Amino acid sequence: MPDGRVLVVGTTSDYIDLISRRYPERALFVTDALERRKARELPPSPGNEVLVDLRQSDAVYQSLVAHLSEYHLKLNGVACYDCESMALAADLAGRFGLAYPSVESIHLLRDKFRTKQIWQERGVNCPRAVLVRSERDVLRFADSVGYPIVLKPLTGSGSELTFRCDDRKQCLKHYSQVKSGLGKLAGSRMYSIADAEVAAGTMQPAIVTEKLVEGPEYSCDFIIEGDTVRIIRIAGKIRSCRLTFGTTLAYLLPARLPDGLDTSHLAGKLRDASKALGIDRAVCMVDFIMHNKRPCFLELTPRPGGDCLPPLIMRSCGLDMLGVALDFAESRPVSAPPEAEWTRLVGARMFARQEGMISRLDTGAVQAHPAVVECWLKRSPGHVVTLPPEDYESWLLGHVIFKPSSLHYHLLERESEAIVSRLAVDFETRHEQKLRGLLSPHRRAAEAADTAA
Repeated sequence: MPDGRVLVVGTTSDYIDLISRRYPERALFVTDALERRKARELPPSPGNEVLVDLRQSDAVYQSLVAHLSEYHLKLNGVACYDCESMALAADLAGRFGLAYPSVESIHLLRDKFRTKQIWQERGVNCPRAVLVRSERDVLRFADSVGYPIVLKPLTGSGSELTFRCDDRKQCLKHYSQVKSGLGKLAGSRMYSIADAEVAAGTMQPAIVTEKLVEGPEYSCDFIIEGDTVRIIRIAGKIRSCRLTFGTTLAYLLPARLPDGLDTSHLAGKLRDASKALGIDRAVCMVDFIMHNKRPCFLELTPRPGGDCLPPLIMRSCGLDMLGVALDFAESRPVSAPPEAEWTRLVGARMFARQEGMISRLDTGAVQAHPAVVECWLKRSPGHVVTLPPEDYESWLLGHVIFKPSSLHYHLLERESEAIVSRLAVDFETRHEQKLRGLLSPHRRAAEAADTAA
């Protein structure tokens, strides 16, 4: 009889390593060949991974069928942890007759404009948003709603190429940055919908502009099955003026909901937001802002939250969100401990503050802090850092989890900054970087201008 596996589509090598060690012989990974080539971690056994070009869905399907036959495997479900792989996961689930959100729903929720358009039509509270294809469009929208506004790509994830604009000058500057950045990312799976817009003959990339909604921001994992919504966790987002707009410095878990919003009321709003996008069975993550005593939804996606949230949740209550996704895919029962059993913790992300090749990373001073319970690095010496807006991934070095001394967000920001600043990071000298050609074109141009001046 064939062995059953959960098909895990397109995740990163660190997640593959964790899942393989925690749940051996439970998952079959469909992995991008490029991801495996650059991985630091050892691959799973040959029978548990299919290496392919994930941009070619027909070829992925054919390789997968051949692999299942060769290793006498069958698929029990589909799980996905990465935004750019959800459309492929939906396509494969449909071909194999497995439960997963539809391709149509995935394309809808990956499109930040269509998501908000549908939400507004269905009465789901969200920021007002429009598509813009020129500087004139941006300025017209800003004049109609007032500053500040936000510019972001049509697709994408997190804070990548996302800018706050407080005046006309910033609108023009940041529109150019988003447009330029999207040009450099053409062909990326993360921006496939935006690429399709250009291919359709519009020539100009579609960019979304929104009215900025301000207030405390939260991240939430929940499970929806039909009309039933179960909230797994709610984390408060801690921002820092030292980081690029939209970047989360840290998460407080579990967060305290503001007055006037309880979990049953929030669950109803989550159900409405999900069903409006065609999602009625999934493990989901949603970001929302409390504005005028109402949750204002920013983004919803059928996968567990990422960043440092999975290890933060595990440290707080022992629940493994990677395993939850596997259990849910196989229709196994999933439950989370009651909030009273969670330990309140903060997960802070550690970022590089300069560009170049890292020559030394030392977590000793971080781990010596009495409040710290975990410190994890995803980088090692030899890693090259390029700062935003050119690269939003390479500057993230790892995370630290600690017990907070306060629940006030401005104090948590200071405490998070103080702890992550204990990470010792040395870079090669500027001369060595120049010799290696590691400085970004932007930085090289700036230095050349300074020299000329």
